[in-house]
Amino acid sequence: MGEFRRSASRVWWSSFSEEVVEVRGSSSSPSSSHKSQDSGFSDRSHSPSNPFLNHLDLTFPPSPEPSLNLSEPPHTSTPKAAAATQPPASSKKAGRPVNLLNEFNSVPSSSIADGPVRYWLTELATVVEPECTTTLQSKSLAADLGRQVAVMAAAATDTVHTLQERTRLISQEFAKLCRQLELGTMEHIGPLVQSLVGHICEFLRKNGPPEDDPSLVAACDRLRMDGAQATPDRDTLTSDVTTLGHTFTRVVDQVLTQHITVLVNVLEEPTSEMALRSALSSLSTLGLEGRHLSGLVAQCGGVRALLSVCIESRSSSIRTAALRALATVCCVADSIRQLEQAGGVEILAEVLSDEERPEPEVSEAAAVLAQITAPWVEDNQGVKGLAEQMPVLVRSLTRLSNTTSSDETLLLAAAALANITFMEPRAVWPLLENGTAGILLQGVKRHGPTASVFLQEQAATLLANMSAVPESRRPLADQRAVVALLCFLQIRHSPLQRAPEIAAAERLQHKSAIALSRLCSDTEVARQVVDLQGVTRLVRLCKDERERNHSDGVLVACLAALRKISANCGTKVIEDLDALELVEPRLLDSFLLYSSRQESYV
Repeated sequence: MGEFRRSASRVWWSSFSEEVVEVRGSSSSPSSSHKSQDSGFSDRSHSPSNPFLNHLDLTFPPSPEPSLNLSEPPHTSTPKAAAATQPPASSKKAGRPVNLLNEFNSVPSSSIADGPVRYWLTELATVVEPECTTTLQSKSLAADLGRQVAVMAAAATDTVHTLQERTRLISQEFAKLCRQLELGTMEHIGPLVQSLVGHICEFLRKNGPPEDDPSLVAACDRLRMDGAQATPDRDTLTSDVTTLGHTFTRVVDQVLTQHITVLVNVLEEPTSEMALRSALSSLSTLGLEGRHLSGLVAQCGGVRALLSVCIESRSSSIRTAALRALATVCCVADSIRQLEQAGGVEILAEVLSDEERPEPEVSEAAAVLAQITAPWVEDNQGVKGLAEQMPVLVRSLTRLSNTTSSDETLLLAAAALANITFMEPRAVWPLLENGTAGILLQGVKRHGPTASVFLQEQAATLLANMSAVPESRRPLADQRAVVALLCFLQIRHSPLQRAPEIAAAERLQHKSAIALSRLCSDTEVARQVVDLQGVTRLVRLCKDERERNHSDGVLVACLAALRKISANCGTKVIEDLDALELVEPRLLDSFLLYSSRQESYV
């Protein structure tokens, strides 16, 4: 039977058993007795002092059923009771909060059927460790996996870094000894020789020389004996030091090759996915250390192994990591030649043209293409297979530039396109066919003022290389290339920028001026520059050396653009700016007049 119950704020009809109500209102519960002792007031008239519970409305509304409604938790790994029907919320003013522990203790045993749920609820009040363990085990392990891969990769590269530090110390000892030999001061030769030989012996003790190459020990003994003489011969010591230097360099390369070979073997026959990921991360780190280690990776077959991973792996993240490692090690001609022999250009074209591949993987493929076609790589005038795959590469990179929203991906695509135009001048035709210049400029425009100066530099480089072909000048003008180039000329360096950004801003002005000078060979393009008041900016760059960061290369390009404009549109616009000296005399005279350098060319 139910009865009327009341509290300080509401009255309702309760159908709960007397036992449940008394337990809820009894002061014998831990919460009630504790509060009665502290404040002297009963729980019947005051809510609990816990500030968290003060914000919870846990008052049970009236229910026609005698059983207590226990809603199941939405996310647990343990068995759950069947969900009871949730009673409708009361429209009256909510009553005081109810102590959760009292409500849990007041659950009648008859309301839950015998079985696993009852035992779980019975034990949950005192045994919480299994539930906590289950919750922790259900957490995502992606972050932990990345951390473990980073730790394993660091352990694999720490040996190489330690070896490099020891080698650097020995190189300093070599430099000191060679400096004394060049000066001809033989007084301190003996101690310097002993110090150098001591460091090399310690290196051999910790790293161990190859068993089939005892020449380093023999070279050390020879130098020690010649340096210990009362009057050491300078020419003999010079020969000994040279021989020891070459031998030591060869031994260090052999030790490094042993460590790199271990990583390459992991790529070819990985024992686990984590081992493969750590090996890829280690090779990426080694590639960033410099050209020498990248060349050793190529000698150990690392480029072929990385390409095999790109082809055979079913995981996109692993293929992305392999392409990233490939981009770091392909900074020397030996690595690029090995990539050519393994059909690397065809593999890159396949990755770039596959629209189903995720953008990070395609972005890394663009990075590899930008690296192998970079103009600063020595002895790399061409890449085999690039001309045959040119239409596919240009079309894929154009689509990537049009669809990506990432600054980094757009920069890599722009760099690859610009570098291709350096290596393959015939690339201008597929570039015109796909409207690449206009799409790239639209991508730069989307970024607005936040566009990177490096991205703008690559766009200006692409326009400068394309404008060298006369047939491309009118289409470039139709794609608003003139407007973009004049905007690029407005970019100036700032003292707050870093040195690479200042250098990039200078190159941006240089490439933009070169592109304008070539485009202005067309009369219509020259008139566009005049109408857009581009002559004013060109004149200022010539006269104010601070605007061009004291660059004479920018000065020459601006002078050439002004002379093209005056030849096609007349000198009136330049005369109005009081700058006839920039176009009327010889180009050399104008250059000497405003050059930042004050050397005499007489």
